[in-house]
Amino acid sequence: MKTGTDDDRHKVVTTPRDVSLRYLRSRPTPASRPETGRVAPVERTTYRVHARLVEYVREADSDYHLVLADQQGRTMVVEIPAPSCVGKISPFRAGIRSARRAMNARFAVGADFKHTSVPVVVRGVGFFDYFHGQTGMAPNDLELHPVTGIRFS
Repeated sequence: MKTGTDDDRHKVVTTPRDVSLRYLRSRPTPASRPETGRVAPVERTTYRVHARLVEYVREADSDYHLVLADQQGRTMVVEIPAPSCVGKISPFRAGIRSARRAMNARFAVGADFKHTSVPVVVRGVGFFDYFHGQTGMAPNDLELHPVTGIRFS
């Protein structure tokens, strides 16, 4: 699901819905999460959010872990997968590559967290992760993963 190679990948609406971090953080956490399917409607929706990029790091699996914050300091995680981990069948492949290029053009992403405060517009697909100590995680475990677009203001 994180890269768009799951069976439900074609059920994702790719036209982005403009929302706030507050809205995303308020979506209810599902009682159960299917192993191979997506939780409708959140995980079948592409969102676009305006926020500040406040932290970023390259994780051990090579995904870029980005922490976004709103004006009130509420945070959430968005992730840009490593393009080499994205299968050819993913409808998000081109967007992931583009987002990764944009991030690389702006920042040197390494294995240690770096701090910044840059306004961004991020487009990505909803994904309910499981909490495992991620920096910046929303209280409902919702991320945008994969990120399919990022623009720096």
